[in-house]
Amino acid sequence: DTNLFRAFSTSYKVRANIDLYATWKTNGFKVTYSEGDGTGTPPTDTDVYDIGRTVALKQPTQIVPPSSLVFIGWQPNVGDPDQLYYPRNLYSIQGDTLFTAMFGLRDNTYEVVFDPGFDGATDPTVTWNGTKNKSVYLLGDDVLSRPNATQIGWSTVKGAKTATYGLGDLVKIDKDQTLYAVWALKAFNVHF
Repeated sequence: DTNLFRAFSTSYKVRANIDLYATWKTNGFKVTYSEGDGTGTPPTDTDVYDIGRTVALKQPTQIVPPSSLVFIGWQPNVGDPDQLYYPRNLYSIQGDTLFTAMFGLRDNTYEVVFDPGFDGATDPTVTWNGTKNKSVYLLGDDVLSRPNATQIGWSTVKGAKTATYGLGDLVKIDKDQTLYAVWALKAFNVHF
């Protein structure tokens, strides 16, 4: 039976060719952060993740950048060395991962603020600094929340009904700006 899974034992008598398939069991994978060339305390993550699980990257709130530099993202020790991830970006775990804080000259960077876009929001704004004229993936719909609403994108105008950018869009940014969440309110039918 080819669908039968059984652990191999050296006590088995082999009378014909046999295919053996390795299986692995891990204790999970960890995500750690380093302050890089900065000083201070990097964020900590005490969770243990399965392979393929996504994790939202943390803010570098207690890392102090070197003089005249700003934090521009997290660089993982696996994958594309030129790919930077920003706070609250989602990262798919592929093994133990170390994220190192990266810094850039303030004159060569922009600041983008992701604002919930409505009064009374409980989610904090998320701020990124990135290298000018380099494309970045905007935040998706799993970062901010609003009761009875679904986020549909980002706008440069607070309270906009239509989005300038989609969730997770790849966008080239060259100046400081605030992007406001655009929400579609959920409709309710009331019957009397």
